Amino acid sequence: MGVLRQILSIKEFRESRAEQAYVRQRGVHQRATQAMRDREDELAAFREESRRREEELFGGVMGRAVRLSEIQDLNLVVEDLRLQDRRHVAKVEEARATETQARETLAVSRQTHTQAMQVRERFSEIVDSDDKEATQEAERREDNELGEVAEIRNSRSRPLHDEEPSP
Repeated sequence: MGVLRQILSIKEFRESRAEQAYVRQRGVHQRATQAMRDREDELAAFREESRRREEELFGGVMGRAVRLSEIQDLNLVVEDLRLQDRRHVAKVEEARATETQARETLAVSRQTHTQAMQVRERFSEIVDSDDKEATQEAERREDNELGEVAEIRNSRSRPLHDEEPSP
């Protein structure tokens, strides 16, 4: 195996590794995107449930006399709902940050793979060109050898024709 072929196999190996890394990172990005959507859906569902719960709680105390302790309990429940909302928002922000990082890493992986592919293609063209030149050189040598054989045959056959018997 020629040196160029060995280098080409190294370039192909590097391209393969870059492609594998890109495929892996694409999966990571897809999972991060799905996790972000799930957290956003959970936040929206929680907010809807929280709104419904608050309406229910306030509806229970509206239009009637209530004790201060009931109002304080209601305020505690509402504060707990707000705390849970902040936790959900924090999870959404964390998921978005993870997705952003995964997207950026995916872009780098894609670029690395593209560059590796381009380098391999260029080197493959060099190897093909070298192979073509080697084939042409071998054909020239073979043509030269065939020409020499033909000349030798011609030079051997000429004296036989020139030496015809005289009458």
